[in-house]
Amino acid sequence: MKTVIISLAALVAIHPCFATAAAPDVANYISARGWTAYDSKARFTTPAADIAPVLYYSKGSSVPSCGLLSGSSGAPKFIDILFPEAGEDYPHCPSINDAAAFNLAGKDYLVFQYTDRDSRNVTFEEFFYVYKNKAGQYEVDEQLNAAASDAGDKAQKTRPKATDGIRLARTYALKQSQPGMELLTRDLLIDGGNTFAVFKDKARATCSFVLDNGAAVNKYSSDLFAESGKCVNYLASSKLDTPAKIYYLGMFKGSDAATNIAIISVTKATAAVQAENNLARAAATTGKVSDIKSLKAYLTVAEKK
Repeated sequence: MKTVIISLAALVAIHPCFATAAAPDVANYISARGWTAYDSKARFTTPAADIAPVLYYSKGSSVPSCGLLSGSSGAPKFIDILFPEAGEDYPHCPSINDAAAFNLAGKDYLVFQYTDRDSRNVTFEEFFYVYKNKAGQYEVDEQLNAAASDAGDKAQKTRPKATDGIRLARTYALKQSQPGMELLTRDLLIDGGNTFAVFKDKARATCSFVLDNGAAVNKYSSDLFAESGKCVNYLASSKLDTPAKIYYLGMFKGSDAATNIAIISVTKATAAVQAENNLARAAATTGKVSDIKSLKAYLTVAEKK
């Protein structure tokens, strides 16, 4: 059987955050340890040039393991993803299927989607996260990996993509930023490098609007957008993409019948985040903004002035 290891350096879609260092020498690393390369037949485009998946048979094993290799041939750094214990066949790693890059809390992350063969008849699809530390070395995010495993759909009918892992990671990070509050999952917006979420504190009848632009988590209370500060009934979320900014929108009712509006913007040129509370209150007081469609129409006109 011909065995081939997939080298990420040979693939083309390289994210700029990960394109500075040389590719690790996977073949030499495998040979030096007496392992045998394993070809899972999975092919995917990767965003990184300085880290490679390693699929291999360890000495005496008839089932494959997987990990990640970074660093130079003189100072390689290997990170285990999944391997069977000595003398065991399960769990093992038949493939790494996909990878994607993203930013979270000011760090550069990679997520790898891999298959976990847990027994002869049971497989799980999992995510594995690494990030670059200040020294430019890859580190494992143990908390995020544990959270992803706990949150994963063990009965999934289709294989998830690495981009699904980005959504999961950003959702987890936002939940950690708002302890004790309920994430309104239906109103979660994730696109490009931004994540917009709404959290509700039922006991205090307030909402928190959170926008993560990849560099920082920006949080704004409903106090900023409503006279009473109350957020009794949350109505809807949306976004408006304009040439200069992306507006993230929220509509909610307080303790009266009035509709309150929350607007948070991200400037495209700088990625700067701003609470547009004056614009939001001006829109609310027109009496003409009653739904998301009319709010978007109002903002489109207001930006041109």
